[in-house]
Amino acid sequence: MKSLLVVLALLCAQWASAAIIEIDSLDWKLKKENDDIRVLTATVPESEHRAYLAVTVVDAHVDDLVAIIRNPQTCAKWVYRCGQSYRVSRETPNVDLVYTSSDMPFPVKDRDTLARITWNQDPETKVIHAVGVATRDILAPKDKHIRIEEATVIWELTPLDDGKTRVRTFGHADPGGELPTWLTNQLSTEVPVKTLNGLKKLVASNRF
Repeated sequence: MKSLLVVLALLCAQWASAAIIEIDSLDWKLKKENDDIRVLTATVPESEHRAYLAVTVVDAHVDDLVAIIRNPQTCAKWVYRCGQSYRVSRETPNVDLVYTSSDMPFPVKDRDTLARITWNQDPETKVIHAVGVATRDILAPKDKHIRIEEATVIWELTPLDDGKTRVRTFGHADPGGELPTWLTNQLSTEVPVKTLNGLKKLVASNRF
């Protein structure tokens, strides 16, 4: 399979440029293995915050996972520390603008993100990619939240012959504000494990 490419938004004044990082070329280190979920972390050039890459297999058809992941209303049911999420607009049939707030541990101030998420499927392999990049200047920041303006999240969903789906999820963000680097790096392993376990439980419950 071709290496997964991620676009990291580099925000400068009112303009955004982009740098392309080949995920599979990063120096990944296994950090945690829990309940068939493997979490790896890697340093990202010119960033003090590590990226994570989590891998697992979910006992669900790829279409069911798309139905969950693309529906912001399910966020609080399975995404770790998701407070609220909703679709601001559907810009094109495969591009959503989504608002999400995250409940941070006390006394850290809560964060929120406005992300443009692009969905694509390879016509030959049927692998689905959802690439979410933080954006700005569309919704005003809320007083009780710190707006995350530099973040990228990717979901890669690979259908398997037995009807299950191989899931890879990548994340990297600058959380903004005064947040200890050790805490963001700790969350880089905690968040994907609990999120993927939440996804598995939601699928098993058939409540989506």
